[in-house]
Amino acid sequence: MHAGEKFFIAFIGVAALLFFISIILLYLPAETGQTNKSISGSAEKPSQDISQDILKEIEEKTGIKIPEEVKEAAKDASVCERISKGLGRDMCYENYATLYKNPALCEKIENETYRNQCYSHTSEFSSDPALCEKITSDVERDRCYKNIALNKKDVSLCDKISGNVEYIKKWDCYKDVAIAKKDPTICDMMEEQREVCYSDLATALNDASLCSKSSNPEYCYYTIALNTLDPAPCKNSGDWKQKCYEEIALTKKDYSICEKLELRKADCFYKIALDKKDPSICGKASEESVAGNCYYLLSIDMNNPSLCDEILDTTYKNRCYSTFAYALNDTSFCEKMETSEGEKDCYITLAKKLNDSSICGKATEVEIKDKCYHEMAVKAKDGSLCAYIQSTEEKDSCYLEVALNIDDPTLCDNIQDSGKREFCLKYS
Repeated sequence: MHAGEKFFIAFIGVAALLFFISIILLYLPAETGQTNKSISGSAEKPSQDISQDILKEIEEKTGIKIPEEVKEAAKDASVCERISKGLGRDMCYENYATLYKNPALCEKIENETYRNQCYSHTSEFSSDPALCEKITSDVERDRCYKNIALNKKDVSLCDKISGNVEYIKKWDCYKDVAIAKKDPTICDMMEEQREVCYSDLATALNDASLCSKSSNPEYCYYTIALNTLDPAPCKNSGDWKQKCYEEIALTKKDYSICEKLELRKADCFYKIALDKKDPSICGKASEESVAGNCYYLLSIDMNNPSLCDEILDTTYKNRCYSTFAYALNDTSFCEKMETSEGEKDCYITLAKKLNDSSICGKATEVEIKDKCYHEMAVKAKDGSLCAYIQSTEEKDSCYLEVALNIDDPTLCDNIQDSGKREFCLKYS
């Protein structure tokens, strides 16, 4: 292979690698961009030290070892002249132009498509609209005008967009410039998609005053409230209101916001109390039922039955005590019930669960004891348990039910009511 051929192949490789490098540079952090700005004035011979720093940074960030010949070639864009005319040379100039943000190099590109792309790419770093006039492609020219409109924050350049490209619209350019300038008056200038402009501008600036003009005001208020963690916009968020208050309350761990909820208020207090491991937060709720539900949920999660004592709401207090009574098989919790109905259910449920009729005798009220012995007698099919019942009417019913269940007429003799006794003797 001749030396000239080796040279040509080497520099074709250089051009390809430079293209790869230029893509990588687009993803480098802002500091790299700052470094490149300092050399943008060097048209074809950028500073050797700076170019080598860039290549070193690429090696560090990608782990790819760049050949020494490539490093040497990177020092001088005139290397492109050594490549035979064609796409290889055009690619080389395009990569250098983009790498060093130098549109002047685009003029050296012969292929029209590559030249258009070069001007378009370098327009991302330019504020000169004349650059766009050199482009013959609608797509690249429109992209160029949009880039420079944003760079200059000049909405008048948006009007130069042809409108022939489906995905590059004038209104989108207007909107982006409005956001860049933080200027809502630009949205008013739009003939279409004005509400979209206000929506995007409102959320970009977190300015709730613009939401009323947006395409979806309620969602706009919700988004801004979450962005700023300010619950004030939530009140205007319509169907998003519940979710809005709830998410901010839980994110900020601010139980005062829970009060604004219409649903799952107790759950809001409970989650914050659990997260902070502070049961007293439940007591901050203004409604006893909300506080009670919070203490109840927290007592289970923390396995702490003493929290039941903090509950003022009777329904949740009984629910709390019964939960631990059944979980721990402990009748002492039944004694703490504040309603006879709750206490009755507690003793009877435990007696049946443990198959232990002696639990019935621990009930504080006669009516509860009688009902408990009655149900245990039926469950165990044991008429002798009816004898522990003090109420005559309850006792008669107990004997009658057990007698009928086990077909034992001898139990009928214990029934005081003559009518029930005859019925028992007849059908048992």
